[in-house]
Amino acid sequence: AFTLAVGDIWLGELELYAGDHSAAEQAFGAAATFFEERGDRNFYPTAAAGLARARFHQQRYGEADEALRSAEATTASDDFITVVWTLGTRARLLVREGKADQATASAERGVALASETDDLNLQAESLIELADILQDTERAAHALDQALGLAVSKENVVYARQARARLGRA
Repeated sequence: AFTLAVGDIWLGELELYAGDHSAAEQAFGAAATFFEERGDRNFYPTAAAGLARARFHQQRYGEADEALRSAEATTASDDFITVVWTLGTRARLLVREGKADQATASAERGVALASETDDLNLQAESLIELADILQDTERAAHALDQALGLAVSKENVVYARQARARLGRA
């Protein structure tokens, strides 16, 4: 059961890549429930952060915030993937609330943390999230150019397509 729950986290991530946010929510939700019931603080925050992301993309912002708060409260500071996911999702929620400066600071922190890793997908994703919340179109285009370069070098066609679309190069 434990291995299946870990697999649900990665299934959720794949469903987000595929754009099936409902399926992502189901996978992340199953994992979050499993780990929360067992008091797990290793995998639970990642599942909760993924659940928040899936709900955000379905425009269920209150539910996204609820899952995100749970993830933020339980994430270890050295869990870079989960920290970057929470920062990016928090930035998206903050910008919706009209808190552009706080949103930018959160997204920039996510980019900085992602750049400390060798995870090119995480780096590209954080740059796309930053671009999505920036009001400065020149800075957003620069972030998207960086994301596109990382995605292409990693052969991540999903993030490359997202960056190109946002740059108007689709």
